[in-house]
Amino acid sequence: MKKFNILLLLIFTYSFVFSQNWQERFYSPQSNEKKSVSNFYDIQKSFNDYWENYDLKGGYYHKNGKKYKASGWKQFKRWEWFWETRINRETGEFPEINIFEIQKDIQKRQDTKADLSNWVSMGPNSSGGGYAGLGRINCVAFHPTDDNIIWIGTPSGGLWKTINGGATWSVLNDNLSVIGVSEIVLANDYLTSNTIYIATGDRDGGDNYSIGVLKSTDDGANWNQTGLSFNVSNRYRITRLLMHPTDGDTIYATTNGGIYKTIDGGVNWASQYTNKIFFDLEFKPNCEDTVLYAATYSYSGTPEIYKTKDGGSTWSSIYTFPTTASRVEMDVAESDSTVIYAMACTTEGGLDGVYRSDNSGVTFTKVYDGTVENKNLLNWTVLDTEDDKTGQGGYDLTLSVLPSNEDVLYLGGINTWKSVDGGVTWTANNVWTSYSLYNPDGKPVVHADKHYMEYQDENTFFEANDGGIYKTEDGGVNWMELTNGMVISQMYKLGVSATVKNEVVTGLQDNGSKLISSGNWSDVNEGDGMECLIDYNDVNVQYSTYVNGEIDRTTNHWVSSVHITDESRITGGPNGAWVTPYVIDPANNETLYLGYEDIWKTENRGNSWTKISNLSLANKIRSIAISPGDNNVLYITDHDNFYKTTNGGTTWTNLTVNLPGITNNPSITYITVDFNNPQKLWITYGGYGSKKV
Repeated sequence: MKKFNILLLLIFTYSFVFSQNWQERFYSPQSNEKKSVSNFYDIQKSFNDYWENYDLKGGYYHKNGKKYKASGWKQFKRWEWFWETRINRETGEFPEINIFEIQKDIQKRQDTKADLSNWVSMGPNSSGGGYAGLGRINCVAFHPTDDNIIWIGTPSGGLWKTINGGATWSVLNDNLSVIGVSEIVLANDYLTSNTIYIATGDRDGGDNYSIGVLKSTDDGANWNQTGLSFNVSNRYRITRLLMHPTDGDTIYATTNGGIYKTIDGGVNWASQYTNKIFFDLEFKPNCEDTVLYAATYSYSGTPEIYKTKDGGSTWSSIYTFPTTASRVEMDVAESDSTVIYAMACTTEGGLDGVYRSDNSGVTFTKVYDGTVENKNLLNWTVLDTEDDKTGQGGYDLTLSVLPSNEDVLYLGGINTWKSVDGGVTWTANNVWTSYSLYNPDGKPVVHADKHYMEYQDENTFFEANDGGIYKTEDGGVNWMELTNGMVISQMYKLGVSATVKNEVVTGLQDNGSKLISSGNWSDVNEGDGMECLIDYNDVNVQYSTYVNGEIDRTTNHWVSSVHITDESRITGGPNGAWVTPYVIDPANNETLYLGYEDIWKTENRGNSWTKISNLSLANKIRSIAISPGDNNVLYITDHDNFYKTTNGGTTWTNLTVNLPGITNNPSITYITVDFNNPQKLWITYGGYGSKKV
């Protein structure tokens, strides 16, 4: 992350300004509202229309002479980048496929010959903890009798298990078509049945949509689809999976399309409240046969808490939040089952407040008002010194109560807060950075954006965030990171050394750019890491990129680095695609070509740049290929157009009409040129069609 000028932004589609904000509409898949915002282009247009009147660049805008973060801008741009090459380009529709079933069919028909390839994982698989991280984690589950056995679920890195308290980890679902996991449930008879359920997909970020609930009866070695099955085009997210504590055949699932329940171990599921969007579900301790509480989500305000007294047959609304509220998270005290806590964020992502009921939901009292000045606990700083009431509550929001004391609880947003008086007052427990502007009291540094919190026992507390899995055994005085050994990073691009074996620099979503050198991983840059390059003659010269083509260069192997695309070097500053391409000239390692709306060229490693095209591609350049055999020959593409120069950029020829005609007009994703013959090249397409290369 850019600690000093970028702050903390994370995954997906929430944007907040002053009053009403732009958000991706988490419509129920069955609702009439969804039909009016039914495809990728509708969502994209909604985002662009909202920000059209703001002077927005790089995720920031200005008001009254002050610079503000467009909260959620980065989350949307990540989502947009992921899906724009996977949709039907003609209609904007998401792929109407059941990936799980397709993969099973392919596996049945595939060649049975042995795989002779020899791929070895290089990582990233290690982190120093604190501010640094490896990747986002959605959930955690604990073994019923052995505290050293833990499972964690990630949005894109799969389901992982440790049997030694986090010293080492193994992955359990690498062979699934969708390896994102939003919830893990162990069967009540797990010790004898080895049965595990997982909710697939990515609850908070939407990096991948759910294909339903999967079940394993052999401790995760093999997985089968249950009766709750979705296609990707349904855009379902499973937000909570909850098993009855004594009846293992009874399981509840909350989704953006209502609540589902099975009473036969997942074979059949009955739906409830299909037009409501639910983000949380909790049992009332000792009353699990009948009483549950469910919290809805509303992008336009007034979420509610529902209660059932008959195991979900009927539900009634017991509390309605203010019209400024959006997402709600709950927890019920085990020490006193009449105590319920609910935390609501505003439609701007800041804290609406913390609510408490002492009578099983008959009434709720707002014990902490987050809308009061200096009370927004969901902001980036622990000192709310500006008139910024925003945050990322729609993306990172979690709440957990100490099992033995209903007055002790943790609240997670960008930072982690703790209350010991029933939510009336809060103290920052850990902060995402050591930078004094945001952490003036020197609180423990733990990676930002909290997605899941859970007590393993009275003294051991875990939190899952965008950097990994962390735990404290002393009430938050000290925090230990346990992610080392997992390979869960969401990687954009990488650069490989041509002179030093196994040296690679790679860009990761929200966990910076990392370098492996001499077998060790280190952090070389912050924020979202994109395209990275290593000079083919001098390994000490390397490049890493932040979003939209903001490039850093080192000439001393990252002892120090410098920005080379600021406005003093390039007119307008970084202005590329979310993942901006750039290449090193194969004949002159001090010459680089960079693609924004046009091609820029440097002959001194970025100290100065010259624009060498006048194409003004509104969709931004997505791929650059330069011929190793003739460095005057360059090819560039955006998603649709294809250009070539044979004289180093003096003139460009539009060759788009020569591209192969493919049904549904899929996006161009990459282009590369033969090493010896500049006339021989390959192009790749996205989408789910049969023709890809």
